[in-house]
Amino acid sequence: MPRPTRWILMLGVLAALVGALIPAYRAVQRFTTDVARLETLVPFNVAGDRPISLAAFAADGAWLAVAYDGGAVSVWDLERRRLAVTVRSDAGAVGALALAPPARALAMASQDGSVRIRDAVTGLPVQALAGHAGPVRSLAFSPDGGLLAAGDGAPAGASGAAYGRAHLWNWRAGQRIGATRATVGPVVWLSFSADGRRLAVGAAPAQPSGAAGSPYQVGVWSLTDGAEAYLPHPAGRAVERAAIAPDGSAFAAWGYGAPAKPVWLCPAAGGAPRALSEPPADPVNALAFSPDGATLATGTRGGVSLYDTATGRRRASLKAGGGAGVEAVGFTADGKVLHALDGLGRVWRWNARTGARARWAPRQ
Repeated sequence: MPRPTRWILMLGVLAALVGALIPAYRAVQRFTTDVARLETLVPFNVAGDRPISLAAFAADGAWLAVAYDGGAVSVWDLERRRLAVTVRSDAGAVGALALAPPARALAMASQDGSVRIRDAVTGLPVQALAGHAGPVRSLAFSPDGGLLAAGDGAPAGASGAAYGRAHLWNWRAGQRIGATRATVGPVVWLSFSADGRRLAVGAAPAQPSGAAGSPYQVGVWSLTDGAEAYLPHPAGRAVERAAIAPDGSAFAAWGYGAPAKPVWLCPAAGGAPRALSEPPADPVNALAFSPDGATLATGTRGGVSLYDTATGRRRASLKAGGGAGVEAVGFTADGKVLHALDGLGRVWRWNARTGARARWAPRQ
């Protein structure tokens, strides 16, 4: 066969091979793109094979602190889906967590009544706060990260009555600014209003409502004038979960009212609370207001429910797969996205306005 003819045949075969490979290459590209798009809808796992004991979203909903059995604590950047830092508690099991990205601060409470603060980026120790009357059960940073509230619970004394207080710290200086008067039991939840001027305080009563020294358990502490306003303990129930509205005008509370245990919206200035319609069928593990206060999210074993706070009606039910239950919820700063941590350590992401699953940003 003449050489030119041979080259022509070889070029023809090569062209045929290229023609066959191009569609295959494009099919692989499409498949890779589809897999990448699917991956942006998959829940982000922050647990691995480690059981989670506690978790707390930052106020902006974009960062998550997780305490694992054994004393390890990790900070996760949810927008980038990456681990920021892991530290280990200096004093055993962690009793409460709080995270303040603006201040790069991670607060961890221990059973010995101390609170240790680490840099949330480097993990290095920053401050240690002591002098609480008992184990610290709750922590909350102010919106700018400059103040830290810590709720303790003193053991029962000679009177047989336990009590607790909320303490306010300038944590950078290690200086206690003030404290509430004694509540009816350990302070189990704390929440700042968006302007940082009010602190919602909730205590788990150590004795039934109506007993001497047990007149209240839910209230708002004004940090501008020091005034404290508490609500009477209704129906003899403990408030086990609560959150304050961003403007401080009201708070949501779950845990009292028989037999359904509804979620209540309570005016901070007093007045009749009103129950949300269609209360969750399961115990409420988490509550969070959207930044504009128009939506309340509840996390339960059945998933997440979104309520319109003006009408009290449920407008969306969001399901986390696998039936693991939702342990913590948090809105992003713009209110467009809701994150939820389930019992298996997976972080779910939804469009907070439509209730549709929201995509994660592609991994970098």
